[in-house]
Amino acid sequence: MSHIAPATYASVVVGVIQIAASVWAARVTGVPGPRVWQNWVVLACGLWFLVHPFLGHFEEGQYWATVIPGILTIVLILWAMAVQMPKRTG
Repeated sequence: MSHIAPATYASVVVGVIQIAASVWAARVTGVPGPRVWQNWVVLACGLWFLVHPFLGHFEEGQYWATVIPGILTIVLILWAMAVQMPKRTG
C-alpha cells in the first residue's frame, strides 16, 4: 500500500501544475498557441501522465485513470495549438 501514496502525490502535483498552466495559457491573447510556453507545460504534463504508470506499480484501475486523461490532455493541447496557429496566406 505504501507505493500508492507517492504516485498519488506526484499525480496531484503535476495535475495542479497542469491546471495552473492551462488557465494561464487561456488568459494569454495575441500570441500563437505554439509560442505560448504554458501550452508546452500542459503538453509535458500530459506526456508525464501517459508515461507515469509505466514507472511505478499501478493497479489496472489506476493505470487507466492516469493514461486516459494523459491521452486526452495531449490530443486537446495539440489541437488547441494547431487551431491557434496563424493562417498562411498566398
